[in-house]
Order: sequence, then C-alpha cells, then structure tokens
Amino acid sequence: MVDTRLKTFLTLLEEKSYTNTAKKLYITQPAVTHHIKSLESDNNITLFKDAKTFELTKAGILLKEYAQIAIQHFNQFEAALSKQGNRIIANFAMTPMTAFCVNELPHFQENIKNTKVRLNQFEYNYEIIMNKLREGQIDFAIIDNSFDSSIYDSFYLTKANLCVVCKADGQYKDMDKITRDLANQATIVFGSEDSGLYRSTTEALRDKNLRFKNNIIIYGNCVPTLVNQILNYDALGFVYEESIKKELEAGILKKVNLFNFEASQNVYLIFNRTSFLNNETVELIESIRSSLDD
Repeated sequence: MVDTRLKTFLTLLEEKSYTNTAKKLYITQPAVTHHIKSLESDNNITLFKDAKTFELTKAGILLKEYAQIAIQHFNQFEAALSKQGNRIIANFAMTPMTAFCVNELPHFQENIKNTKVRLNQFEYNYEIIMNKLREGQIDFAIIDNSFDSSIYDSFYLTKANLCVVCKADGQYKDMDKITRDLANQATIVFGSEDSGLYRSTTEALRDKNLRFKNNIIIYGNCVPTLVNQILNYDALGFVYEESIKKELEAGILKKVNLFNFEASQNVYLIFNRTSFLNNETVELIESIRSSLDD
C-alpha cells in the first residue's frame, strides 16, 4: 500500500488549495491539513517555503519526487497483479502513424500471432501512451517520437520516410515540383502537434529554413484523416510514405518535390524499465527484437 499522505501531498500540489484537495480526495479539509503536518513532523522537515503559493523547500522537492515514484510503482504493481490468472495478458499500444510502418516488418505480425501471450492492442496518441506506460497500464509500445532513455528500454524497429503528397487529379496534378510561390499559397496538412510525424516534419523544414507563415494549416491525428484532408482541401500534405502506399498505387495521391524536402523518423519499441512484465511478455519482446536480425 502507498501511504495515503503521499497522495494527499501530490494532490495538494496540483490543486494548490486545501479545500479543492479535500473535495477531490473525498476527505475533510482538516484531514488534508493533518496529512501534511504529519508528513512534516514524522520526517522532521518543512515542505513549503510559502504556504500561500505552495512553493516547495528542498525537502519538499525530494518528497515530491519520491511520492511520484512510489505511486507510479504501486500502480504498475496493481496493473501487473490484475493480469494474474490462467490467461496471460499483456497490453501494448501504437501511435496512429506507426501501425502502417510496423506492418511492413517481415516478422512482426508473425510474432504477434504466434505468441503465448493474449494481447490487448490499443491505438493512442503519443501523450496518452507515455502516461499509460508510466502507470503500468501498457506493457510496451511502438512510437515514432522521442522518449527518456533513462526511464525506458527500447530498440529500433524501422524507419519511416517522410514525403510531400497532393491530390493526384487536383490543382497540382501536372506538377512534379512545387515552386516557393505556390507553396506559400497552398493549404498545408500536418500530423497533429503531439505526433512524431509533426516533430520530424517541422524539424526538417526548420533545417531548410522553410516557414509557412501565411498558409492555412490543417492537422490530422491519423492516416485516414490526413488523406481526407489532403483530398478535400486539395492541399499539400506531409506524411509517412509507408502509410499511404495504397493511395499512391491507386493513383489517389501523388508525390511532389517541395524544395527537395527529405526527412525520416525512427520507430521504436519501448517499455518501462521498472514495469512488472511477466516472463511471457519479456519473451515476446525479445522475439520481436531478435527477428529484426533475421
């Protein structure tokens, strides 16, 4: 069990109000005060420099870090405990943009189908995935974005290549190269701002000192949405080439040259170093890792 006073302490830091903390935790305001004072007295510390602003002392900062880790580990333990039983269950997730890239890997689907683990597969945006990994609600994930290597173990899966595409029978149908003047007037489609697609796109544009200052910018959080927006708005879209192969082959979209734009994004499998992974899930992860060398 996690000391309930630690939960009270972290909630107070979020709410910055004893009254709101009490309401959120369904306890009385005097109970909140008692939890804080007992943490201080039991450890012979002062938590706040200023009781009004809730600015922490050095001891308060240390306790905050400890409390976050303790609660995180307990949540992971509870999540692992809930999977115990006759059926082995693991949860894994992918960002909306990575599924198309990973499915191109020769042995990935084979590993998933042949595993002894009963898998629950989810698709979430990057921020949700990272939160769920931290809490132990997801055992491993496949992402196309940055992560803290001091917290997560990982290995490289594949590379997603970015390209610029347009509607094949739209206003750019007879153009293989888009001029700067045309680009400055175009409607632009990007991946959602929390996605690896967006990050790698904007970094590549910044490296070329390219800006879309006066353009209409539209964002999409999954491949079908991106494709629909490119088609509906007759726009220029920045996408992973692997994710729109069908549309390219069917002549729905076509690639265009925009300032010799080239970029790629690495796709990783990651899992929390402190997760309570069962042996079968570890075997599955290692099987995916080893199959990359085949």
